Amino acid sequence: MAPRNILDGEEWLVEPVSTKKPLEKQIKPNDVLLLYIDDLKCFKIREFADFENGELKTGHYETGEFQFSSANHKPEQVMGIVKYAI
Repeated sequence: MAPRNILDGEEWLVEPVSTKKPLEKQIKPNDVLLLYIDDLKCFKIREFADFENGELKTGHYETGEFQFSSANHKPEQVMGIVKYAI
């Protein structure tokens, strides 16, 4: 996520999302999200692009240029919004 000034090894604070509010009211395009992928047992950060059929269309900068994720993410995978570098 270097194009977004998020570098490997850095620590960031994440603002949690509320389960009591619709996700659509908490996130906006270009927000960087912390996702938990349960079947892989790992966290990922992805840039949110848009909602598509109730799922989140996201992307990353693995090659230095924005590319969409290979699959959309489920709203329940969103843990929070990456906000502040420590």
